[in-house]
Amino acid sequence: MQNSTAHWVETVTGLGATGVELLVAFVPATSRPQQVNPLVPLLQVTYVENPSAEADGVGHRADFDLCLEAGASVAEHAQQLLGLMAAGASRAYTPKLFLQGNVDFQLTRGDLGVSL
Repeated sequence: MQNSTAHWVETVTGLGATGVELLVAFVPATSRPQQVNPLVPLLQVTYVENPSAEADGVGHRADFDLCLEAGASVAEHAQQLLGLMAAGASRAYTPKLFLQGNVDFQLTRGDLGVSL
């Protein structure tokens, strides 16, 4: 997909317009989750090194749809992720940031687009 900018929201909107029905983004725990898009569900996953030192609901960790915790096996992580993806794809699960209203939508105007 060609994108005239590197803007996150334009990229997600473009991917959604291609027919993608679900996006899963891995976000480092040191970063903040990105705004979600009303066109396609965006599930945001992070990895937590020391889950005992971090309480649920503190900081932006509560904004992630899934926190993969150190100490769990790869099989456990895969099961958690596949369960979340199935729930998101069936619309049984709504991304956390969507419920909070942290939503953005923008169509790219392309290289020759003009705003009036």
